[in-house]
Amino acid sequence: MREVRISSERAYLVHIAAATLLVFLAGVFAAVAVPYFGGPDERNHYNSVVRVVDGGGWPLPYEAGIEPSVHLAWLESGRALANVSKLDPIPLAEDRSHVLADSGPDLSDIDNMVQHPPLYYFLTAGVVATADLDNLKWDQAMLLMRIFSVFLVTLSVPAIAGSIRLVSGSRSLGIIGAYSLLSIPFFIGFAGLVSNDTLLVPTISGALYLLIRARYTPNYTTSLLIGSGVLFGMALLTKGFALFAIPMIVWLSFLAIFSGHPKRRNKLLLALTPSIVAALIGGWWWIRNIVLVGSVQPSVAGNLRSPLSEPLADIDFLKYFANFWLRMNSLFWARGVRVEDGGHDVPVVLVGIAGVVLVIALIVVVVFSRNRGTAIVLLSFPAIIIATLFVNSFKIYEMFGVAERGVQGRYVFGGILAYSMVFAGFFGVLGRRFSLRVRSRLFVLVIAGSAIIAWGNNWWLILTSWPNLYSPTGLPVASASNYFGIPPFVYLALTGAALLIFVGALIASSRLSGPAAFASDLTDQEVLETEFDDSAELAVSDKIKE
Repeated sequence: MREVRISSERAYLVHIAAATLLVFLAGVFAAVAVPYFGGPDERNHYNSVVRVVDGGGWPLPYEAGIEPSVHLAWLESGRALANVSKLDPIPLAEDRSHVLADSGPDLSDIDNMVQHPPLYYFLTAGVVATADLDNLKWDQAMLLMRIFSVFLVTLSVPAIAGSIRLVSGSRSLGIIGAYSLLSIPFFIGFAGLVSNDTLLVPTISGALYLLIRARYTPNYTTSLLIGSGVLFGMALLTKGFALFAIPMIVWLSFLAIFSGHPKRRNKLLLALTPSIVAALIGGWWWIRNIVLVGSVQPSVAGNLRSPLSEPLADIDFLKYFANFWLRMNSLFWARGVRVEDGGHDVPVVLVGIAGVVLVIALIVVVVFSRNRGTAIVLLSFPAIIIATLFVNSFKIYEMFGVAERGVQGRYVFGGILAYSMVFAGFFGVLGRRFSLRVRSRLFVLVIAGSAIIAWGNNWWLILTSWPNLYSPTGLPVASASNYFGIPPFVYLALTGAALLIFVGALIASSRLSGPAAFASDLTDQEVLETEFDDSAELAVSDKIKE
């Protein structure tokens, strides 16, 4: 029996390694599928990293401009500036300027990224600084930043899988939770962009995993709570949306001690440990903002457009809510190559169907899942973000007449564990009604479908979004490879490696766990043991198999 347990554990580790590698490879593919500066605010994110590399530090909000070298890079990427037309011809990789070039248009554009904390930018600048800056071209620096962003997002995969496994008592659901990240095309696409959101994802996911583990594990509770505080402190030093996670973090901290370890001494101090550590590492930044600039997070939104002479009246609230939902849902699932860069929007019907399915899955989990309590706590974080976005965007619409301002689906990616919990929890509820054979087939279908969505979207971006001006042959892959300065074989190699890893993981896990045990625990379990360790989890798994 112990050999079966060990084999099942090895099968789990094989799939987590495979899911982690697939997310990384898909993210790298996306990094060389979306034109440079094609991501949301990517020019400003890139500019802030370059400024730190060049020794410019982190100025106060409204005092940081766009570097002339970044304006030059923008032009060389095939774009125009105010009063500066597109370059003709557009230089390819071998002819592009250096990352710290002295020349370039000197305009008065504002870099609004300094309204955020600086951790992501200093970490990314540290990676770029390891290269030969004297010979590093801007496109090489940007690709390095993008791949580092992919690496950061990839770190969240084991944490997400481990959290779901602990809560559900199911290895299979933990695996499905890991692969579920591939089912959101833009989550993979955004991983391959220069953005501080890519650091928010692993820090919050990691903090949540350590808190959940502290609840179910009798040993190392203090260390887990401190580690959670460190990661959450890093999240607070990354982006303001981390502030909305405070209620969730505090609740899970108290739950870990008062529910998971009722006999521990100094319970109040232990429960407050993550919050105290996080405040020391990253919470001070927000107090500093209040002192220096008079607000928690300054914004330049008010400087971008002139307000209406009178606020809008007689607004159709239901119509506005519908528009908000459609934009939020669309930009959660899919945002690839911009239309102005030659891209195409994903058909509205597809993202609409995806949104409806997600709502159905959420309702099923909240109503029927045996782990709905934890799911609801995790959902509170993205729910607070969405509610805040709605209120703020409505105010902006009322004052400026702009309906889409501040509504971005990626803003909830920091709470991506909640999505994975709903995704896995839905199949956990279904799994109760199925035989072992059907569970195994469902397991393969779900993880394979998630991988197909990610890689299908990546190839859709390449095949539909690349104009032929970068290649005399007119082939999309040739155009993209010439633009990025990489061999066309890279795209095939990334796809082939992903396919081999996925098939290899299926074969290896099937042989390790055996046909009878393969995905046999694809069901949500009510974890009754408060002092949860690996042997208790294995006992739950064995009970399912019996």
